[in-house]
Amino acid sequence: MILFVALIFPNVVSRLTPIGFLRIPVEGAFLIALLLVPARARRIAGIAVGVLLGWLVIEKCLDMGFFSELNRPFDPVLDWVLFDDAYSFVVDSYGKAAALGAVAAILLLVAAVMSLTTWSVLRIGRLVGAHHRRSLVAAGAIAVAWAATFAFGASFTGAVPIAARSSATYAWDRAHQAKAGFADASNFAKEVKNDPYATVPSDQMLTALKGKDVIFTFIESYGRSAVEHPALAPLVDPVLDAGTAQLTAAGFSSESGWLTSPTFGGGSWLAHSTFESGLWINNEQRYRNLVSTNRLTLTRSFKNAGYRTVSVMPGATRAWPEGKFYGYDAVWDSRNLGYQGPKFSWAPMPDQYTLKQLNTIEYQKASRTPLMVEMPWSPVTRRGRRSPRTSTTGTRSGTGRSTRRWRPTARSRRHCGPTRATSGRNTGNRSSTR
Repeated sequence: MILFVALIFPNVVSRLTPIGFLRIPVEGAFLIALLLVPARARRIAGIAVGVLLGWLVIEKCLDMGFFSELNRPFDPVLDWVLFDDAYSFVVDSYGKAAALGAVAAILLLVAAVMSLTTWSVLRIGRLVGAHHRRSLVAAGAIAVAWAATFAFGASFTGAVPIAARSSATYAWDRAHQAKAGFADASNFAKEVKNDPYATVPSDQMLTALKGKDVIFTFIESYGRSAVEHPALAPLVDPVLDAGTAQLTAAGFSSESGWLTSPTFGGGSWLAHSTFESGLWINNEQRYRNLVSTNRLTLTRSFKNAGYRTVSVMPGATRAWPEGKFYGYDAVWDSRNLGYQGPKFSWAPMPDQYTLKQLNTIEYQKASRTPLMVEMPWSPVTRRGRRSPRTSTTGTRSGTGRSTRRWRPTARSRRHCGPTRATSGRNTGNRSSTR
């Protein structure tokens, strides 16, 4: 039974149904045939297959979590670094003792799964060794039944095929995914060298924005879902329409469009670096390799054009060395914005305070140069508390690790937020990219 469940085990939560475990795994026939070897070879093969099968079950469990939060499967090469964020999240939310306890429990669970699958395969191997003929008949019966249901397209409720090959195809897909992950570093090294604006003179860059202040605001937690999803659009769209009317009356104009984000549900630093570099940064390996290069960024382009470049990150609780790569003259974060009030969720201070401080420490300076400001923004309710739809996913690098104690819901998953680039005051051309 353990071996059967392991072979059929899905990698998506919605497929964990009783019907899903009534299928015929073709791998069962091949496994029996594989174990029809001498005792010593059978034991070695049994241990190898048991460990491999146990790892596939563990990776499928990881897929369930990644599909739920990031809408993609776990990457066996590129995603290990994210466990550091998960550990820090538990430490910040529940304490170090709880984090160590969680790590111990996970390690015990992994060992248990590996042990059970290995024990199950070895036990089947002993039965096969003792009953060769019956084992051959059983393997043949499984193969014939699988082939027949596959050929006729037999299924449960028309959606779940009876003939299953999930473990074999899953292992094949993950092997190719790992191969692509290893090759991604060399591919990215070639991409990052293609920097067409690196040799363009600074006086020929950003000429239409000369003398204007420019603000890039990343609206965290809200993406396309906020204006199109039936559960969110009725709440969000009227607010946007009212804001558009107010801006129009004040002399502003706006245009909107869609960008494809390299991330979903979290990992906004990947979207930020994609926006800054013009490269597709969809994993942590690419991000780390990018910030170790001297590629021209959007921020550095403004700096070269005579702008004072400023990053405002109220959620940052520690040093952010990547700021030097991007080219910021100043990074304003939780350590130097002077906030002394109660802490909120992702950022320890409300956005109203952050905007007020930005106005005081940057905009009101006498004889200042034009400003380029990049800052995240998270919605705050009128009561001064973070909206329940505020992001619940971890932050990265210098952005610190936030403490969130409330229970996340489906609405609270982060969708890469709309990015607004504002140039000028009262006459500036506002472009809103959602």
